[in-house]
Amino acid sequence: MLRLNKETKKNTGRVYLTIQRGYRDENGKSRNKHIESIGYVDVLTKEYDDPVAHFEDIVKKRNEEEVRSKTVMIGINTETRIEEDTPGTKDYGHVIFSKIYCYESFNLTCIRTRTVAVNF
Repeated sequence: MLRLNKETKKNTGRVYLTIQRGYRDENGKSRNKHIESIGYVDVLTKEYDDPVAHFEDIVKKRNEEEVRSKTVMIGINTETRIEEDTPGTKDYGHVIFSKIYCYESFNLTCIRTRTVAVNF
């Protein structure tokens, strides 16, 4: 996601605006990539009433565009049946119920014997 960075220069005290993209590096550390330089706020006030608000709106619109461009619509025909021997298909619907059954039978065993022995 893009964000507007407001950096105050130490030697002049002026505020400089840039657009940055946040990401994580291969170690999982948060990083920022410089995308666009906008300029100093005192210079931009000649063109815009409130340059910070103006460019925050631009960043928001760009983020919305980015999200919209990454959205994919998939159509599924619910009338079509998939044959059992179709390559690349697997039926995993039983996994959830088998886990529940094993858990329930384990609890019943524990209640009957009043002892618990679990080997990992």
